[in-house]
Amino acid sequence: MPQYAEPVDRMWCIYTAEGLETALKDTHLPFTIRTNCIPAQFDEFYETYDVDPDSPYYVPEEKRLDIF
Repeated sequence: MPQYAEPVDRMWCIYTAEGLETALKDTHLPFTIRTNCIPAQFDEFYETYDVDPDSPYYVPEEKRLDIF
């Protein structure tokens, strides 16, 4: 169970005073953005998980990032 619980604990530690201090020094995007917003930018995400427009994870194609 530690292999599951410890990463989850670290994920939520930003809500403690010590965790907030650590989060302010971190240069990465917050966990929820990395896990929820980034995958939704790729067509493969929609194909793999069969995400439809009614899903809260759906991002219309015209609003997805296009950097290439």
